[in-house]
Order: sequence, then structure tokens, then C-alpha cells
Amino acid sequence: MSLKLSTVALMCALYSCPYAMAEGATSCDLKVTPDKFKLGDTVELFFKGYGQADSAALENGYGLNIPWDILKFTPTSRGKFRLKAFIGGVYGSSECYADYIVE
Repeated sequence: MSLKLSTVALMCALYSCPYAMAEGATSCDLKVTPDKFKLGDTVELFFKGYGQADSAALENGYGLNIPWDILKFTPTSRGKFRLKAFIGGVYGSSECYADYIVE
């Protein structure tokens, strides 16, 4: 573990890393805007990935662009919902969630 972290730290010192230097640093943010809306409204899903990720997707398998993506969708039913996204890479994997309400 320390050898990998040291190699990453050296590479970041030389080349300016856009990602965190700790092992397991892959993470993401997921947000639905607005998070409360009426049935039939079109809303936006914002995804932001962190770390040295090489794949990201929603739980239904829809692939997400790294390091960020914006999707528009129109829910077809009322209720409280939770979206889940996965992100993975050389330093591990992570999940992020977005809750929203359709009235």
C-alpha cells in the first residue's frame, strides 16, 4: 500500500494530479435538480466523479461520462425515489445517491 501511495504522490508532484492521492479515493456526487417536482416535469440529474475512475454508471446500467455528466429525465410515477450511481477505478469503487420526490 505505501509503495502505491508513494508512486502516486511522486506522479502527482511531477504531473499535477486531478485526483486525490489516497487509496480508495474514488467517489462521486449525484444530485437531482430540483429534488421535489410535479409528475410530468423534466428534471436534471448531475453526476460528478472524483478520483482516478475508469467507469461510472447508474444502477440500471446506463453509462455515465467521467468526470461529470448531466442527464435530463421525466419520471412517469409519483412517490419518493432514490437513484444510485457506481464509480470505479484503480483506487477502488464507490456509490453515490440522489433522493427526489415526484408529486
